[in-house]
Amino acid sequence: MALTSVRAAAAQIDPDHAGPLLTEAEQYARAISSAPARLEALGEVALAAACTNPVQAEQVIGSLPANAPERAEVAVVAALSDPGCGERIAASSADTYQQALVRAVVAVRADPASAGPLLEQAVVAAGHDPARVAEIAVMVAATDPARAEQVASTIRAGAGMTAGYWRARALAGLANVCFGDGAR
Repeated sequence: MALTSVRAAAAQIDPDHAGPLLTEAEQYARAISSAPARLEALGEVALAAACTNPVQAEQVIGSLPANAPERAEVAVVAALSDPGCGERIAASSADTYQQALVRAVVAVRADPASAGPLLEQAVVAAGHDPARVAEIAVMVAATDPARAEQVASTIRAGAGMTAGYWRARALAGLANVCFGDGAR
């Protein structure tokens, strides 16, 4: 599994050689005998591929169960460069929040001014899960910081943490995006 991680990381560092590295990483991942480790490694490969080759990411992530948590991040990253691919990955997921989030990300990137209804759908699909609402706020921040701040202000307490904790985390993520870091 370590070699799979190395190959996936190298593919992110050197996009010109990403294809062969990701193919090799996928082969190593598929050869792992332990199912949980194999699925984790395939998730890493899919995430690395989502940055440079969303179609390959879609093929790899298709090996994971529909409820695999890795699908969400792969779908969002793929949607940033290939909206159709990101939406297909999300559609294959059992998670309605993930589907709504990817639709919102695609809408925000395509036309931020008309993305409001899809953002609202994502917020509703997030329920009161503070981590998900914070994720939506950070995704929106690059194109509509005011809307992102508005979404962050709706965060409630959850997962054993106060609303203040989650809001601080979301606002720190917003600041990173606004300053060009993009970290979440």
